[in-house]
Amino acid sequence: MALLRTSGTVAGHPFNNEFAQTIELRWGQITRVNVVEDTEKMATILGHLIECGVEEASAPQITDRPDPRDLDNHLPNPR
Repeated sequence: MALLRTSGTVAGHPFNNEFAQTIELRWGQITRVNVVEDTEKMATILGHLIECGVEEASAPQITDRPDPRDLDNHLPNPR
């Protein structure tokens, strides 16, 4: 586990946040990353980036869970 603090300027706005991050490894490969942060601060800065036209700022959340719209593709075939 790492406890981190970041500060800087994003899209002309000051940005300060603290977060915890865990990374799971198996055989030298990253198999899972978990980040816990102040999501209100993150949402605010993403809003500023969207206003500046940064397309990635409005992208869907990255998750290790399948998209519910794709669940049919993940279900086993009935027998």
